[in-house]
Amino acid sequence: EAGESLDGYVLVLWNGGNGNAYRVLKLDGYQMDGNGLFVLGKEQVTPTPDLVVTFAIQNGPDAACLYYKENEQWNFGGPSSHSDSRVGCIVYGSSLPSSLTPLLSSPFGNEEQQQ
Repeated sequence: EAGESLDGYVLVLWNGGNGNAYRVLKLDGYQMDGNGLFVLGKEQVTPTPDLVVTFAIQNGPDAACLYYKENEQWNFGGPSSHSDSRVGCIVYGSSLPSSLTPLLSSPFGNEEQQQ
């Protein structure tokens, strides 16, 4: 929703090769723009990013997941970490590595999953 605070949200980038998180980005202090979007990327990205990053986002097969929990001490030991706090996840690349399969399980019951 436009203007919604992202306090308590964390974006985690997962490496499909080994199942480890390679970046954890706390989104405290940021908010959705007037269109209800939040853009993350390098300076050259259009539209202009709300959060400019200086690292490369891996090209896959990998994953990006959004988590939410207020006052959480985030320590990601593997893809099944904090599954109860996972809001959404996208796995991208030409295949689904077994190391990322836990990211597609839903803590909210059976949801249809597409690969």
